[in-house]
Amino acid sequence: KGTFNINYGLLRQNFTWQHECGMTVRRIPEDQVAAVYEGHEVASHSYSHPYFDNASEAEILKELGADKYFLERLFGREVSGFATPFYYYSDGMAECVRHCGFEYARISEESNDYSIPEDFYRWRGSKFHWDEDLEEFVRIFLETDRELALCQIVGHSYDLDVLNLWDTMDDICRRLGENQDVWAATHIELVRYLRNMAKARITDREILNESN
Repeated sequence: KGTFNINYGLLRQNFTWQHECGMTVRRIPEDQVAAVYEGHEVASHSYSHPYFDNASEAEILKELGADKYFLERLFGREVSGFATPFYYYSDGMAECVRHCGFEYARISEESNDYSIPEDFYRWRGSKFHWDEDLEEFVRIFLETDRELALCQIVGHSYDLDVLNLWDTMDDICRRLGENQDVWAATHIELVRYLRNMAKARITDREILNESN
């Protein structure tokens, strides 16, 4: 189970581009995405994947709001998450993310540990899929005795072709899937679980959670 961040504007254009390795990167056709991403979370990545470094608040709101609106129409379900295009992020942008109704924002940084994010609007992924020590990172995660540990692998799907990472990722997913102590959750499932758990009242006799 995964979370896929989509630029509706580029999807609609059937946008393609040439990677420096010579491979042509293509978007999945609009009439196929619903079937491809069934069972997974669909989240925003901005409408057209712009550089936000010098963007005004109005321009940011337009990019985020349009992507959320059109993705929800296309998939017929709520889109509650956002991942930043490129590396720019700011307090003002975080406010725009909240204003558009997103429940979290994943930024283009990694934590390099198994910690749960303290701020869901500045969420750093655990590891990028191209990290040389990724397999060791996953091995330690599977052996940890921490009560709550997060192993979140992020990156572009086309890199699996470019960097020949399909076998590595297939093996990692198999190992994670075979472990009964691992909960395979999307970003929004984890966010809502943790927010609901924060509302729980724990006594010596019971755990009472009155969240919906």
